[in-house]
Amino acid sequence: MFNIHNLCINQLAGWPGLSAVEYIAPHLYVIADDKAQLMRCTLDFSNTAHISLFGSSAPQGNPSIAKASKPDLEAMTQISASQLLIMGSGSKDLRHHAILLNINSQQSQTARSSERVAADNAYLAAHPLFCGAHELNIEALANSDSQLYIFQRGNLNQVHGICAVDLAAYLSGAAIENCSPQFFHANPPTINGFASGISGACFVAPNLLLLCASVEATANSYDDGAIIGSFVGLCYLSSEGAIAAEHWVLLTDPQQRPLPVKVEGICLLHQHAANYDILLVTDNDGQPAQSITLTLCLEVLDEKS
Repeated sequence: MFNIHNLCINQLAGWPGLSAVEYIAPHLYVIADDKAQLMRCTLDFSNTAHISLFGSSAPQGNPSIAKASKPDLEAMTQISASQLLIMGSGSKDLRHHAILLNINSQQSQTARSSERVAADNAYLAAHPLFCGAHELNIEALANSDSQLYIFQRGNLNQVHGICAVDLAAYLSGAAIENCSPQFFHANPPTINGFASGISGACFVAPNLLLLCASVEATANSYDDGAIIGSFVGLCYLSSEGAIAAEHWVLLTDPQQRPLPVKVEGICLLHQHAANYDILLVTDNDGQPAQSITLTLCLEVLDEKS
């Protein structure tokens, strides 16, 4: 179980909707689903630098890319002290991406070819435990020392699939079905009958996984809908890596009403004993992005919670 304290929302004027965030001190690394460049900035979202993720083929000036042709970069995780792994959603043909970025050299390279990623995504889309024969929509990544966790945004069908694969095998280029895949699922809550979808993830301890999930009034996984609210979830992992217990808290205003924010990314800033300082970023569908900081205060979470 956990409680949330010190929640603070910051408006990010001039920033696009953001889809994932990582903190590697002293910088934040953020991506947007309609951009071809990663943005590096300080904790107050200033001193921004743009880093191309597609080499010289990336549009100059980091313009927004139309929905039909955007790379839809939705998921990111830090896989080593100097490397980020960034993935597209896989929801359309132009969205099969797996990119490695070296933050020291600021050089990017394909972690897997688009053909390999497309084949991986076809495997995931066909797996009943990952997306239940519905539309594939990868929205989050997280990794332990040995495993990479890939998250499906379940939305309407509420199949919130998680595929854990051997990280070294994945980075070597092996087909995902040859990376010892294991399939689990999470159970994020609903708001007024509308399903939430997992939109971000990060590890805060070897067996503690932090998730965020957002809720829209939409009829499918592709189109945006009215923003209803967002959750933060803390999941305890068993020795096999599956979710053994999970607890979700709705982000609310002082009157305990759901905050109308669409949280898309989550990362750990600092830890103080059982307190975790967390940063969230939003994609409010055409409106400027927001950052949300909060302190997550851990109480007791075990397999019986």
